[in-house]
Amino acid sequence: MHYKIYGPYEIPRLEGEFKRRIDKEDVAAFWDIVDGSLYDGCGCYVFCIATQRREKPWYVGKAQKQSFGRECFTPHKIVMYHEALEKSNGTPLMYFLARFTKTGHISRPTRSAAGHADIDFVERMFIEKGFHVNRHIRNKRDTKNPENLIVEGFYNSRDRRRNPVKRLYELFGGE
Repeated sequence: MHYKIYGPYEIPRLEGEFKRRIDKEDVAAFWDIVDGSLYDGCGCYVFCIATQRREKPWYVGKAQKQSFGRECFTPHKIVMYHEALEKSNGTPLMYFLARFTKTGHISRPTRSAAGHADIDFVERMFIEKGFHVNRHIRNKRDTKNPENLIVEGFYNSRDRRRNPVKRLYELFGGE
């Protein structure tokens, strides 16, 4: 499967720049500025907050059985966004990792039991990457083990001096 990245799109806060809440009106204004084909598409999305120094991921989600338009701003997600905005004052942004069909169109959600299994993989991958950048990421699933797991030279460890570590690293394409 092929994914294309869109964004970042600023989530407007109509009552003022330093407002720490996202209201229904803000969500409606957001979808007015986003590429229209994304609303009905599926894939993963990343909520982040931009400060003067950098952007930081705060939540990674998936739109698999519902579209981005129905999934990104559910009440549960908005609560997490508000918690993030309380911890980090800045501009809320959203990235989309849109799943594409073999024919080059944005995929639609599916209600089948199997769903689009690759979306689960992409979500886990970005949760892990987000966790390494921001230990306070709002995702609870897939963040327990990464914190305590160390794989010498690969995961939570950069020391590749020992010969077996160095050789295994090279085996997997490292320098």
